[in-house]
Amino acid sequence: MRTRMVGGLAFILALTPTSALSAAPTAPAPTDLEEIMVYLGFNRDDLGKLMDGKVISTRLKEGSDKELAVSVALLVRATVDEVAEMARSGKTFEVGRDVLAYHHISPGPPTEGDLAGLGYSAAETSEVSKLLKVRAGSVFNLSAAEIDRLQEIGRQHKGKNPRQDPAVGEAVNAAVRSILLERYRAYREGGLAAIAPYHRGGKTKAEPAKELSLAFKEDAVLPDSLKAIERAFGSFPQEGADDIENHFFWIKQKVQNRPTFILTHRMLQQRADGMLLGAERQFYVGQSYNSLQIVVGCVPVEQGTIMFYRNRTSTDQVAGFGSGLKHGIGRGQMADTIVKDFKALRKVLEKKSGTGE
Repeated sequence: MRTRMVGGLAFILALTPTSALSAAPTAPAPTDLEEIMVYLGFNRDDLGKLMDGKVISTRLKEGSDKELAVSVALLVRATVDEVAEMARSGKTFEVGRDVLAYHHISPGPPTEGDLAGLGYSAAETSEVSKLLKVRAGSVFNLSAAEIDRLQEIGRQHKGKNPRQDPAVGEAVNAAVRSILLERYRAYREGGLAAIAPYHRGGKTKAEPAKELSLAFKEDAVLPDSLKAIERAFGSFPQEGADDIENHFFWIKQKVQNRPTFILTHRMLQQRADGMLLGAERQFYVGQSYNSLQIVVGCVPVEQGTIMFYRNRTSTDQVAGFGSGLKHGIGRGQMADTIVKDFKALRKVLEKKSGTGE
């Protein structure tokens, strides 16, 4: 039997054991799996590499000159339940990514306590000094109103050294927490449309809301039987379903060797047929890149779980003149980092499940 897939994560239906879906077709022959891999942009030999334990990657079609997009696949000798538990708790942030700290935000109405532990440390006063003198541009991702607020704090503490006066750092940290809390509340209440743009100077701005909307359209290709999570993710917070989970996190991560604060929305659907579907968007990133979207499909197989992962990252740093070269370099670096992180994640999962070394 030869199976033609329509795109995106639709191919996971063909990889699901027939016992998992009541109306599933006969499991495809290996040649059909090869066709699926080719359809996704992989080579025919990549299926063998995947089943041999290699992490494979390929590029995706990018929707703009700001976007970097890659796809990764791997086999993990762990159950889908074990993968889901790590995703829910946020422990996946502990694997790679240069994460310095993270917090799983409570599901209730946003409060100041949700961001209580967020801030720059005494060893990170260089970032505090930059914020005291912040201007429109790309050093930080901030709206015009947020820049005005921080400039006012700079005027209030003019001439003071944050290395010598802890009160200066405390004032900046309080402002940063307030800014992120407002952005978090806005997203929880209004979704993508409520994300404030980043002011770059003059009439120039970066618009993560539009970038994430474009990323969603590029990845919104699930078949009808799997579209519940796609609809919920695209229309958040208007639409949902009983088996769809929403998880929110703040992350402090080292990006380009600088501490960076990130707000993340992770949506999960663990289906009765054994599959785990997930989508994640970083709807606020403090610097370096503008936004990020991830789509994941986890499929139970006899050897464990096959994970398919798509990453779309939007950044001003690859746009404009020479963007082709910058895209190639940036995409390669991103793929290398993702593959490294997934190898580390697999090691942790397999150790936890008792199948690893």
